Amino acid sequence: MERMSHDAFDLSRTFVHLGLEGGPTATPLPDFTFTPECLADYAERFARDGRGGRLVSVLEQDRTWDSWERHPAGEEVVYLISGRVDLVQEREGTEHVIEMHAGEATVNPTNTWHTARVHEPGWALFITPGAGTEIRPAG
Repeated sequence: MERMSHDAFDLSRTFVHLGLEGGPTATPLPDFTFTPECLADYAERFARDGRGGRLVSVLEQDRTWDSWERHPAGEEVVYLISGRVDLVQEREGTEHVIEMHAGEATVNPTNTWHTARVHEPGWALFITPGAGTEIRPAG
C-alpha cells in the first residue's frame, strides 16, 4: 500500500508514531500531548502495533521535570541535542544519575522510572515505546 507523503513539519511540535501495521509506517501526531488522556487515546489508536510501536519527539528541556515516567512496553532512547541534563533512573530503590551533555545518548531500560534534572536548557530527542507509559508526580 502506498502511503501519502506529508508536508514538512516541526518535530518539536508534532510527535510521530513509528508503527508496524501494514508495513513500517510514520504517522505525524500534531495534537499529541504527554497527558494520561492523550496516552490512553494513543495506546488505543495504535494497539495493533503492540510493543513494536514507537513515539518520536523532540522536546525542549527548559526546566527540571516535575514527574517521573516509565515505559513497560520497551526501552527508550534519549539523545540530548543541546544543553546539559542529568537523567535520573530509579534502579533497585536508588537513584542512578546519568550526566548528559549535547550530542550524547542513553537508554532508559524497560519499566524503569526516570526523570530529568536540567542544568542548562536545551533540546532532546526521545524514541519511546509509548504504549502503557505511566507517569507519577515527583517527590
